[in-house]
Amino acid sequence: MKVAVVGTGNVGSALLFHLVDVPSIDEILVMNLQEDWSKAAIMDVASAKPEAALKFSAAPFQRISEPDILVLTSGVQMKEGETGKDVLAGNIEVMNAILDSAPLKSSAILIGLATPVDDITVHIQKRCGLPYRQVFGFGGDLDRNRLAYVLSQPWEVFTLVGCANRAEFAANAAALDLQLSPAAVTWLAEGGEAPF
Repeated sequence: MKVAVVGTGNVGSALLFHLVDVPSIDEILVMNLQEDWSKAAIMDVASAKPEAALKFSAAPFQRISEPDILVLTSGVQMKEGETGKDVLAGNIEVMNAILDSAPLKSSAILIGLATPVDDITVHIQKRCGLPYRQVFGFGGDLDRNRLAYVLSQPWEVFTLVGCANRAEFAANAAALDLQLSPAAVTWLAEGGEAPF
């Protein structure tokens, strides 16, 4: 299997360290605006896991047509006091620049990690035209209220939730039974002062 990671900031770089240990991954393409950034991220992993570095290749965005799984970690970082909505336009521009580089495999799986993940995931799916079952968003450490909000939406996209143990799984599953007030839904979607 071939995987591409676009962006090697904090999230992308951390992801590379984990991907090298996945036996089913044969090749990992590392993509950035600057090839030197990709090479630096590869060297960081190689310093900790030299034998794994053979899986990596620095690649331009034009090679997004090759991977079976494309992970988009690039994006505008929020500054103090900003909400996800404040960086949405900038992150849409970043996603468009990447996705417009080359056509994707019709069987590709896309995982978006930019903020705000719900809006970005919907945008990615519409922009690339892949079936919604192949486009995922991941928002990191989602608490059960955030998960309840996502699960209550009629979107045809999915948010992945990673559970480290049974207790976390049980807490996330409990979100299915939560009823959120309109004020709570607005707060979860847009941020600001908590209504509770």
